[in-house]
Amino acid sequence: MLMLVPVCAVAQNQKAPSATKHIGILYLETVEELTSDCGQKSTYDSDCMSRWESSMTSIEDRVDIALSESRRRSSGDAPYWDLLKSVKYANKCYVMVDRDQQKAWSDAYIKCKVQTHAIALEGEYDGDGGCGTAIVAATHQ
Repeated sequence: MLMLVPVCAVAQNQKAPSATKHIGILYLETVEELTSDCGQKSTYDSDCMSRWESSMTSIEDRVDIALSESRRRSSGDAPYWDLLKSVKYANKCYVMVDRDQQKAWSDAYIKCKVQTHAIALEGEYDGDGGCGTAIVAATHQ
């Protein structure tokens, strides 16, 4: 069962430092490695989902450690990290749900991904860009 990753509602225009932006791009690239074929029972690659989850957990563990140890953490780090995890959640749901639910999850995934990518490029966390609302809408479809 998938769990909803809450997207934080925080003050606008919080800085996301360079290291966080680089990790964000790496995280997004790894999220994209999960394809729709992986979510379905596959005879040619039954370990696809577990390998992807292992890769994601590895990155998440490292980021969690870095965020917990950082004394001079930017105010945008935690909300940006939560938003990145929402991209993962939306993509995983898209891959695993029935066809009739895929449109809503695809919309949520795209909305979340576009916002996190923009933050990585611009360096400022300026809200979730509607990601949380899109996930709630997909969840209640």
